Amino acid sequence: GYSLTLMRVDQLSIVFGLIFSFAAFLALLYAWHVKDTVQQVTTLLYAGSAIGAVFAGDFVTLFIFWEGTAVASVFLIWARGTEGAYYTGMRYLIIQIASGVILVAGMALHYYETGSLAFEALTLGSLGTWAILIAFGIKAAFPLLHTWLPDAYPAATPTGTVVLSIFTTKLAIYSLARSFAGTEILIYIGTVMVFWPLIYAAAENDLRRVLAYALNNQLGFMVIAVGIGTPLALNGVAAHAVAHILYKSLLFMAMGAVLYRTGTAKASGLGGLYRCSFEPVLPASHDFLYLERFRSLPSREDFKAAFADLFPEGCRLEDLLETPVSIGGRACGSYRQQLAFLEQAVAKIRPAGGTLIHGDPHLKNMLPVGDGKVIFI
Repeated sequence: GYSLTLMRVDQLSIVFGLIFSFAAFLALLYAWHVKDTVQQVTTLLYAGSAIGAVFAGDFVTLFIFWEGTAVASVFLIWARGTEGAYYTGMRYLIIQIASGVILVAGMALHYYETGSLAFEALTLGSLGTWAILIAFGIKAAFPLLHTWLPDAYPAATPTGTVVLSIFTTKLAIYSLARSFAGTEILIYIGTVMVFWPLIYAAAENDLRRVLAYALNNQLGFMVIAVGIGTPLALNGVAAHAVAHILYKSLLFMAMGAVLYRTGTAKASGLGGLYRCSFEPVLPASHDFLYLERFRSLPSREDFKAAFADLFPEGCRLEDLLETPVSIGGRACGSYRQQLAFLEQAVAKIRPAGGTLIHGDPHLKNMLPVGDGKVIFI
């Protein structure tokens, strides 16, 4: 039988193992407020699979962890809970599983040709090594194999996108550096990757998708360096991967905060974001101090009666302040659209001349209106 190398520790694997571990810790801190067991568990499984893959010493062990990252990560997309996220997650899973299938085929052919399953430097030329390169290229988002990346990242939850940006593509970069350093064709593939995504990013409105294309662009520089293959170039790959994991995950964290705060990540819906960003958010424990400024509190029954024609059957009051929302057939995806909807709704019960003075979606227990009144929901 063949003896598997379940763990191999060297300078390259240590670098990627350490940054994966540190980035996973930061991502979990960022997602500390999320009370979703599925996301918490799958994030840990996803990170563990990626770390296991970088320490794998043979293709069998690599394949197990390779598929582990695919299966665990898709739940971060499905956790969004929308129909679009479900279908996007299915496309993502199919492509990632296909990458694993191609890897198995290449592994089998390579073993038939050489009698070795060692995860080590390969010379491109046989059918098996080409299959392995394509499998790595799918996860590395090579041109024409990249469509899953800008499709999946914006569809995930705000915290899930941060986690996705850390592991999958960098695992592929590690695998290329491990097996195909100095392979000339990677220089040309990487050059196309540098410019190709920028064309789409320049025309994109969704800022999380823009970041996904920018991530693809940076992967191109890493692929070029792998293709050069000198020790200095490979050191640059490792350094670039570490830096990119840190700053790109931070950018996705920032966009997640914007999405959470405003309900949209579309550039066209974020005019005046600086006003929204610096608007104070009152802690729930201090709500009573805020409410003392108002002279009366309409009852929930008055609220329901006033909004009866705006809410579809069975709609919860909480849906009014969820982001993004679609209430009574109205799409309220952005902060500005939500305020417009609330203004129209509040007009039904506020006194003449009253104005909406606060529509913060985080203050889910009250909707203050002008003229000394507040809707208490």
